[in-house]
Amino acid sequence: MQEISSIPLKISSFKKYFKKEYNIGIHVLRKDKCSLCARFENIPESERTETNRADFIKYQNDKDIAKQVFLAEQIRSSTDEFIVESFDLQKVLAILHGPSRLFGFSRKYAVYNFTVYESKSQNGFCYIWGEKDGKRGVNEICSNLYQYLVKVDDEGQFKSVSFFCDNCPGQNKNKIMVSMMFHFLNHCNNVEELTTTYLVAGHTYMPVDSVHAVIENYSKSINVQAPSE
Repeated sequence: MQEISSIPLKISSFKKYFKKEYNIGIHVLRKDKCSLCARFENIPESERTETNRADFIKYQNDKDIAKQVFLAEQIRSSTDEFIVESFDLQKVLAILHGPSRLFGFSRKYAVYNFTVYESKSQNGFCYIWGEKDGKRGVNEICSNLYQYLVKVDDEGQFKSVSFFCDNCPGQNKNKIMVSMMFHFLNHCNNVEELTTTYLVAGHTYMPVDSVHAVIENYSKSINVQAPSE
């Protein structure tokens, strides 16, 4: 453009042209879409079988039922002896991190954040460790969740705890998690009941995700040069 002494167009001009002339939109996905829903939508209407439709309808019903159970449990948590929690492991936090381009060429250190969110009090509890201290498997998840349960039991306010989490078999949905909860119930003083509900994959939408979103949005504009930061 400089060689022909012409002024380059702005990016808004390209977007406007593509949208009006070719009906092409430029959109950045804000969250991952459920693979089963995306697979069903990509099947042409003429090729969809009754089995495809029945499986999709059942999947949608399961999603709605799980959502209703979650809402009902949160309403039930208004009582003094019952509490609803959602927990999840945040995606890996890479250190060094920041707007400087030099950080892009530095070796990264992985930091993990396991978060438990109380729907009633809207308090979030973050358990953070680095890759030299442990992995991100079921042992680490159970250890952190056990520490949280001990805290709840020591407070002596709740007799029943209801957990909501995703279906990840390597972290949440396995016999080690059940054994940890069984061990806790045999040694606690105040908690009498633990309930775990596994939400439908791709449609979890747990309140604990809001804690992770706050951390990610805040860390975009700051330099993080050490795990302690």
